[in-house]
Amino acid sequence: TRYAKRSLSFLAAVQIRCISLWAKII
Repeated sequence: TRYAKRSLSFLAAVQIRCISLWAKII
């Protein structure tokens, strides 16, 4: 469904942002 695809892409974006933040901290 379109909603599922949007939520998946949103989760992926959040994950990438968290990983980049962790990389900056470490």
